[in-house]
Amino acid sequence: MKSRSFPVIELAAIASSSGDNASDDVERKLTRPNSLKLEAFTVGLAWAFACAVCLLIVLTVLLVAAGYAGATFPSD
Repeated sequence: MKSRSFPVIELAAIASSSGDNASDDVERKLTRPNSLKLEAFTVGLAWAFACAVCLLIVLTVLLVAAGYAGATFPSD
């Protein structure tokens, strides 16, 4: 079986070789508008999921409390 080698990009080498604004160039390459939109979508999706889970937990607690409250009343 052949071993594969993948190229490794070292940000420190890129920054030191291009001058004063090297860190700005690296930041521009790493934070593209498309990745920011994708990140915002992912964060929004995570918040929506967390809110749905919290809502289900609250509803479950209310239903259990209502069940216990209904069980304490005498039936005719």
